[in-house]
Amino acid sequence: MKRADPQYMKTYWAKNAEQLRAKGRERYAKNRERYIAITKAYTEKNYAAVRAKAKVRWDKKSKEEKRAIGLRKFDLSTEQYDLMVAQQNGKCATCRRIPLRLCVDHCHATGVVRGLLCPECNSALGLLQEDQSRIRALADYISKG
Repeated sequence: MKRADPQYMKTYWAKNAEQLRAKGRERYAKNRERYIAITKAYTEKNYAAVRAKAKVRWDKKSKEEKRAIGLRKFDLSTEQYDLMVAQQNGKCATCRRIPLRLCVDHCHATGVVRGLLCPECNSALGLLQEDQSRIRALADYISKG
């Protein structure tokens, strides 16, 4: 099979991009399980190369892009995060200290964002598995002296 001229293909794609993308989405939808299996097998076979490429792509991203990606899992925009920081005056919602960075705290059962915590308070809450009885018991324990 003869390879198409790269310039021709570039022009063809530019003219027909939406139609070609639609065909690709349709083909993927029909063969989703097959594509997932192929991708999984390739990744397992070439794990080091796949990770290296992913790292190169990640390293090329700006600090703002990385920040936006991190907030996406909480369904937050950078503007919403910045507003939360301003509402908390840059302080941790529990200890009221001003840390170098604030972590998004969310309920693991519902996914609802509760506020911003310093890394120490966020880790403590996670280690206590958000269990209120354990948190109270620990508070009672340390208050005994």
